[in-house]
Amino acid sequence: MIVHPGQTVSHIQWLSRAAPPEELVRRMEELVRQLDEQGLRVSVPPEVLADHQWREGAGSPLLEELKPRLRLFFQWERAHPFEDERLLDRVEEATREHVSGFSVLPVPGVPRFRVEPGSHVIIGGEPDWDEPARLFEPLVGHINQELGRAGVQVRWVPVRDNWVLASPEVVDLLVANGVLQGRAVA
Repeated sequence: MIVHPGQTVSHIQWLSRAAPPEELVRRMEELVRQLDEQGLRVSVPPEVLADHQWREGAGSPLLEELKPRLRLFFQWERAHPFEDERLLDRVEEATREHVSGFSVLPVPGVPRFRVEPGSHVIIGGEPDWDEPARLFEPLVGHINQELGRAGVQVRWVPVRDNWVLASPEVVDLLVANGVLQGRAVA
């Protein structure tokens, strides 16, 4: 179609959608393969993942697929961590899958947690509404020690404003490919 001076265009249509670069598609194929090796099977085709990343679309089809299988410490979409009544129950349940007899309860009125096995009292960090992770960092450190003693590969690994229960290799893979955001290092 040629537009001459004085003419208007009433309808524009793409002849075909440009495909994402082959290099990006290969990178997504490798990511899907590596996730599969780690036990996280992905049904989203690598071409779709590459196209999404190339066009920098909102959200992430890979994250949306993995979210139900990733155990997150905070569930921000439900509530702020200080208002989330089920937070410690979810953490306990997820950790108990790897550490037999694990339990965690808050100590009323103080930033402390009672943890089993071992009847440990973990002193939490300073509660801060804007950075709730500070309160839970000592607890997460203790839980990760328990996971190590249990001989399992998973840990509560830090990401942007959360922790995810997975192997550090899986989290590194997801961060390196822009699926999760790593925690800033000061």
